[in-house]
Formats: sequence, C-alpha cells, structure tokens
Amino acid sequence: MPLIGLVYLFVKPKIDKVWIPLLITFIFGIIISLHQNDFLSFRRSFQAIMMIWFCSFLIHQLNEVQFIKLAQNCYYFIAGFHILQIFYGNISNEFGILSNVELLQNKEVINFLGFQPNFVVEGLLNNANYTGITLAFVGIYLYLKKKTSLLCFMVVLLTLSLTAIMSIITFFSLLFISRKITKYYYNISFILIVILLSYPLLIYVFEKSELETLKYFLNYYSGYRYIEHLTFIELFKDNFFGVGFDKSHLFYKEYSYMGSSLLDNQVIEPMHEKTGPHNTLIKILVELGFLSYSSFCLFIILMQKKLKYCSISLLNLLPTLIFSFLWIDGHTYFFSYFVFAIILREIYLKEI
Repeated sequence: MPLIGLVYLFVKPKIDKVWIPLLITFIFGIIISLHQNDFLSFRRSFQAIMMIWFCSFLIHQLNEVQFIKLAQNCYYFIAGFHILQIFYGNISNEFGILSNVELLQNKEVINFLGFQPNFVVEGLLNNANYTGITLAFVGIYLYLKKKTSLLCFMVVLLTLSLTAIMSIITFFSLLFISRKITKYYYNISFILIVILLSYPLLIYVFEKSELETLKYFLNYYSGYRYIEHLTFIELFKDNFFGVGFDKSHLFYKEYSYMGSSLLDNQVIEPMHEKTGPHNTLIKILVELGFLSYSSFCLFIILMQKKLKYCSISLLNLLPTLIFSFLWIDGHTYFFSYFVFAIILREIYLKEI
C-alpha cells in the first residue's frame, strides 16, 4: 500500500488540503528521525506519509463499484485466511504437524472455542487485534452500503479481539442513538470526538484525584492499559518533542513505576519490559511530540466538520475509530486509512 502511494505521489503530487495536518504529523516524525540518525523511525514515518497518498488514490481513482468491490475482496480474503488458520492450526496442533511454524505457536488459552490449549490465531495481519478491527471497519462499511448482513461480524468474534468487538458495539450504539436524536446528533458527535481526543489529559487529571477504587476498576477492566497509558504520559513530560517513531517501548521499564499509584511494589515481568502504549493518541504524543499530536487532532476535527452535511450513519464512523485508538496503535495501519478514505470519499462525492 505505501508502494502504491509512492507511485501515486509521482502521478498526482498535489493532495487535498484536509490531509495537510496529518502530513505535518508525520513530517515531524521524519525530522525527529533525521535528528536521531534513526533509519527505522524515518522509514516508518515515510510509510505513514505514503499511506496518505494511497488513501488519495482510493478516493480519486476508484468509482463506487470498484471501491465496494475492493472492500468485499479485502474482507473475504482476511476473513477466509483467518478461518482457515483457525481450523488448520487446530488440526496441526492436535496431530503434531507444523508445530515449529511461528504462525502457529501457542500464545493464549482459547479453550472455550474448542481449540487446543494455548492455541492462538493472529490472522493474516499477524496480530489478532489488527485482523479483528480491520474486519470490523470493512464490515461496517459493507453493512452501511447494504452489501452484507450482521452475520459478517461473526468472523470478528472469532478473532477474540476485545477492541474490535467493542468497536462494533460502539458503532451500533451510536447508530441507534443518532437515529433517535437526529436533529442534535452532529453536535453530540463533535463533542464526543473532542472528549476522546482529550483522553491523555483526562486520565492524567483523573490520576491526580483520590478515587482509588475507581482507578482500580478502570485499570482492571481496561486490561491494565490504564497504568500503561499513565506510564507513557510520564515519559512525554520529559520529552515534549517526542522520543522518535516506534521508540516509546524502549523506555517503558525505566518509567514503569512513575505512572500510577496503583503500581506500588508491582514487579514488571521480563516479557513486558518493552511494552508499547497500546493507544494511538498517546503513541503519537510520546513519540512525535505535542506539535504532532495537535496536528493530528486538528486533522480529525477538520474531518468531523466536513461530515456536517453527510448522512447520519457516516457521522458514527469517526468517533468509533477514535474509540478504537484508545486501545490500539492504529495510526499507520490499513484500517485507519480505509476509514479516512470512506469518509473523505463520501464528502468528495457530495461536494461535486
């Protein structure tokens, strides 16, 4: 996809103005990587920029039929591979074949699905969360276009991705609400977007309170993400302009005892010493700095403003995407840009 974006960059060097804040976000990443002489960070930032041109290609070069066909093929290919991996991997484990293949290594217990103990399925994207959430958003788009039924989301359940499942629940909950209060829903969705984008500030303020029981509740039901997020906010306080693209995990052990009062006397296991933020907003804030984070938020707000005169259903896509960002690093992955392309393509068609 970045390669398609690179080719399209030479075909159409100009890009829609709405993308400029997002371009600036990753340009800061390139500047930081050059300052640190870090080729890996430079490559990741450059790939993110090429994804923007790939998005532009999807918007301007594909008609509606082609775009829907792309979404369908993408869904069937990822879902088919995932189902095949589930059953083939389960059989492989049972009969002891391909036991050394990395893709089929044991990682989590999912006995309740009837698979072998400790068998995990990560899917085509080599990560159950990314597989699940890509299927979720592509499925939502096909559902809105009346090209599939709710049954398509059954495959998402098989990924066991809580983020993907919660995203589906969030979208349909917002869809139900929006159809009940159509008149005021744009303002409500805009406020919701602002609240979600303020998540790093909100949990930092919340941590300063004395509501220890609520902190424990939030930490436990977020899968201990709450204390991880606060840890990286402490890292940001010492690195206002960012630590570099994909470098935040290197600092986790050093800052792991500074994030939350819930971390007192907690031992960090070796396998978790280099964990990442698991949050797109915090990842951008910590790795690319406050200026990049502000630019990214501006991009999201501009997109939401452009949705004002679009369908009420479309209004729910962006809040759902930002909600998923709270639990997953999604700013360089296909599902994020697919949602951006859906939204901007619908806006573009409406404007012409």
